Amino acid sequence: MQPARLPPQPDRRGGRHLGWLGLLIAVLTLATFAVAFTTQPRSGTLCATDCIPPPYAHAARFVPRDYLWMYPAIVVTMLIVVLVIAALAVMATLYGSDLAYRFELVAISVT
Repeated sequence: MQPARLPPQPDRRGGRHLGWLGLLIAVLTLATFAVAFTTQPRSGTLCATDCIPPPYAHAARFVPRDYLWMYPAIVVTMLIVVLVIAALAVMATLYGSDLAYRFELVAISVT
């Protein structure tokens, strides 16, 4: 009597880097929010000291410090694009070219 032959299972190790990438995105997003929320406003009703008057002629002297939160935000945006591309590649290797799975992943990434 021969043992039953099972169909080969797909390699499920392809997506293990996605968890680390997702964690990196979450931590970097929290750091971006922390830097953005702690930056003091230089104009408007929430400005406490050293405010810029409405023509905003002297706003250029605050540009390096006031916009430091934008650099990690740009990196987060690029990492999200990498995450979606990697997830699509892993889904393609696990499920083949099944259109339903690709549509589901794209719909999830859009929302």
